[in-house]
Amino acid sequence: MDRSIARAAQTASLFFLSACSQGIKQEYDAKLDRNITRMSGNTVQEQGCLVNHSLQLNAARIEEASGATYLLWAETSGPSYVHPERLTLRIDGQTVTIAEPVPALAEAACPENSRSNLNLPVGGKVPCRYRENYWFPATPQLLTRLANARDVSVQLEGGAGNIYRRFGAENFENFGDFVARHVQ
Repeated sequence: MDRSIARAAQTASLFFLSACSQGIKQEYDAKLDRNITRMSGNTVQEQGCLVNHSLQLNAARIEEASGATYLLWAETSGPSYVHPERLTLRIDGQTVTIAEPVPALAEAACPENSRSNLNLPVGGKVPCRYRENYWFPATPQLLTRLANARDVSVQLEGGAGNIYRRFGAENFENFGDFVARHVQ
């Protein structure tokens, strides 16, 4: 893995931890003298396996003196970890596979037992939610292809299962907006 991609992913990870709302965010990292521009909240529509997991696929541009680095950020949330190993995109019939993700975050949220709703699974307990963030290196050309495509399917392949999703109109619009403003 290219060290600059790993460094950029590490820096940007700090800013994605608070990414709850949809849109484009911009931050300046004074410590490392970097500008970070990123998408957030781009949830890819449900389809196929692991339907209890949500999947966000966002793009980021890390600008430093040496130039720009582009990344795709996959965030999963669900009843178990996925442990992503590769991201496969099928863009208008052509397949692009990106291996060697950079892990950014893995956390579990397991609330205290809740007896307020006996219809909950596991004998009235609120189930845990597991969240993972992984960075995948990208190019301006790949981001442009995603923005301009007519059909995109996403497969996040993991050691504990695969997530399959398909872009909807909002996903194309979000990537189109990001590319138009921030990809050169």
